[in-house]
Amino acid sequence: MGSTDEKSTLYSTANTLQKAAAVASIVAAFIGLILLIAWMSADKDDAGYGGYNWGELIFNYHPTFMYAALILGSFSAIVSYRILPIDKYVSKGFHGLIHTGAIICIIIGLTAVFLGNDNKSYNDADMYFSNFTSIHSFIGLGAVIIYFLNYCFGILHFLPSTELIPVELRKAYMPYHVFFGTFSTIAASMAVVTGVMELTAEAGCYYDIDSADLNPADHYHRLKYGCKLANGVGVLVYLSIFLLSFALYKFEVFGADAPGGAGGGETQKNPSWHNHSHSSSHNIHIIYHIHYILHTYRYTYLHDLSVSLSLSWLNAY
Repeated sequence: MGSTDEKSTLYSTANTLQKAAAVASIVAAFIGLILLIAWMSADKDDAGYGGYNWGELIFNYHPTFMYAALILGSFSAIVSYRILPIDKYVSKGFHGLIHTGAIICIIIGLTAVFLGNDNKSYNDADMYFSNFTSIHSFIGLGAVIIYFLNYCFGILHFLPSTELIPVELRKAYMPYHVFFGTFSTIAASMAVVTGVMELTAEAGCYYDIDSADLNPADHYHRLKYGCKLANGVGVLVYLSIFLLSFALYKFEVFGADAPGGAGGGETQKNPSWHNHSHSSSHNIHIIYHIHYILHTYRYTYLHDLSVSLSLSWLNAY
């Protein structure tokens, strides 16, 4: 959700391997969704959850729609700027449209779990279930809140027809929008994996042994079909977030041209270092790293203050 320069920069700065990783991340997330649907549809005798209907099996819509929203949807929206060399407004609209679809899926998923837990007629156990009693529920709640707020602030700042926010504030908000969007995907992955763990425990995903299980691979085939599908979902989420992280990471050559570094040259990121004595290359090298971190993560005030104090310290030598 940025300007033309920001969109073109995101696309052009990603190398071929990163673009391939972005596509692979979406493919892995999609396969994970297929496995999840198969797991929810499998027979309960085989560690499945019996299929889908908006009645006694309403809960099964919860993991399906939450995964579709927070994994497949959010991942696709994030990498769209990296892999689609299209017009600014089309790219922005595509990004926002995917997030809107994800919000709709979240609403359906949350409705399913609350109806299933709080109404006897919506679960085949004919009983009530407690809400928010596990780490999965708290991580998931946090992920949903962050995702929803970031979505709303994104619309407020970057919707093409919005004129309420000055351009300067939009640019200032952009790094926070990116940060919270990235963090929400990590939180969502944690929520999905912990949710899978809860459901596998409930389904009885284990096998009995009468001796030390020194080679689990020999016994893995004894797990029920649904358990294997569930493990596949978890592994694919793990793989997808890894590929997404690789696709989004900004790879830079670091340290070769730092003062006192291997290159022996002067850094171009902090020109205020020029023409100053390098009497203590080790100390300068440490200070340079501090400045680089502050500059990279845009702590502008702290960066400028540290430069001023460091130069005063160096002048003392």
